[in-house]
Amino acid sequence: RPVLRVSPYSQASSGARLHRFVVMALQHGDFVSIKYSGVGMVLWHDRLITGCSAVAGWYAQFTIDLDHYMENFDDLAVNINIDAMRVLGSLGQVPTGINTADIYSFVLAMSPIVSAQIMRDGAHLAHVHGGGVSAIMAPAVAVPPAA
Repeated sequence: RPVLRVSPYSQASSGARLHRFVVMALQHGDFVSIKYSGVGMVLWHDRLITGCSAVAGWYAQFTIDLDHYMENFDDLAVNINIDAMRVLGSLGQVPTGINTADIYSFVLAMSPIVSAQIMRDGAHLAHVHGGGVSAIMAPAVAVPPAA
């Protein structure tokens, strides 16, 4: 299975941060832990990948705070806030080398019904982000009048 590879950023002579960040095939249903820059302390945020956009690098993600949105994990010219990312084997897994106290993680497992709805919502979000037409936005079909 493809894995996510992340290496730390380095400083350019201008002082700008240069990111070396290679993402290989996150999948619908993957759990990831992301370390964002500028948080003030080391804190990893767990996310559930709920959809993959047709636009390369963009993924629908569900957060611990019950937010659901698209984020770019491939192009750090677009998303300069990510310092590192780890793909988790399962909900609640603690990546090697990371202290449990430094992870903002899902505490409770989701019921199968709730999980299925969250995954459907994410697939729809990613589909629309990638240029697909939402059923809500689809043009109405002309229906001939009844005789």
